[in-house]
Amino acid sequence: MQGLFTVDSVDPNIVYPAIESQDGHDGSLHCYSRLPMRQLLRYVPTNRGSLWWLSELEAENAVPPDAVEVLEHLHHHPPLGGDIVVIDALHWMVQNNGEKVVLDALQQLDSYSRKMNFAVVFPVEPLAFEHRLWARIRLLAPLWPNIPSPEVSIGHFNEISNDTSSGVNEKEQLGIVVVAGEETAEQEPQSPSIVHLVSLPRKGFSVGLLQKRMLQWKRMGFDLSELEPALASENLDKAHSLYARTEQQITDAIDVLRRLQAHESLFTVTERELHGYRIMNLIDVAATRQFVDHVISTR
Repeated sequence: MQGLFTVDSVDPNIVYPAIESQDGHDGSLHCYSRLPMRQLLRYVPTNRGSLWWLSELEAENAVPPDAVEVLEHLHHHPPLGGDIVVIDALHWMVQNNGEKVVLDALQQLDSYSRKMNFAVVFPVEPLAFEHRLWARIRLLAPLWPNIPSPEVSIGHFNEISNDTSSGVNEKEQLGIVVVAGEETAEQEPQSPSIVHLVSLPRKGFSVGLLQKRMLQWKRMGFDLSELEPALASENLDKAHSLYARTEQQITDAIDVLRRLQAHESLFTVTERELHGYRIMNLIDVAATRQFVDHVISTR
């Protein structure tokens, strides 16, 4: 196979088995992934091909999540005929480079892959893209064969809680939240609701605390792909900076989700699904806030 393709899922448990099971594929696999190497190795053994980490951090085997730089990197490390390249950060590149740059890069990559006779697969979530942009991407990169499109549900968005918390101390760092002046354990419930968590200050910040906080957020359903590099960073200042940026996004996202839930009758099912998904994946949170506020004030 040659040219560009998309897979309507970013779950590596779906993506890599589906690619590997493609009939007639006996070439190498070249992966450009947001997953750190230690996680990517769960799905792709090193003897299967080349692995590159898409990250803004400077590290061995790291490639910036920039469409132009990824294209240039492929020219310097050209796949062979029959190989498959997997690039799992297409929306991240759109955020970094803008639609025009990414579409131009995709057209160049399509020509290059056909000339060299290799395929490029982009694992994506269609709801992450504006519909006009997604239509153009799909024209350039049709669906990879034999992979069903997963259904998206927003049922868990209705679990949003009104609990809030503020202030920081040692217990809060370990998962204890202060609410209305009383200490209550913020446990990891069987079905965790979406709540504000106390902020982790730079003082006392560690990779261990970050792992616990990320686990709490993941159990709520948030996508933390852009925070994963912090776990591999040896610079705790940079790691905390990444954490603080993500924390602000999640704080804003929860506020928008609550407004979306409180006024759900004003939104169509499609609007709730689309914007709920984008919020849970921390995609264009500010734009979604503007849309939700506009609908509430005009309908």
